[in-house]
Amino acid sequence: ISGPLLSALDDALRTRELVKVQLNKSVEVSAKSAANDLAKRVKAEVIQVIGRTTTLYRHNPDLKRKKGDRPPWQV
Repeated sequence: ISGPLLSALDDALRTRELVKVQLNKSVEVSAKSAANDLAKRVKAEVIQVIGRTTTLYRHNPDLKRKKGDRPPWQV
């Protein structure tokens, strides 16, 4: 996991909160393990892992939303 990848993922989570990431098939670790490692490094939560695709979420209090809105993955 490179620095530029973490930086790009951090930016995407800051602006969108919910991001899907396609994991490389040649990696020797499980998809769940890789997803948890990514989430830990960018201070996010793993919402789901399906196959080699993971969805990460990190709340951003600066984004505008209506009071009582559900989290983005429950819409």
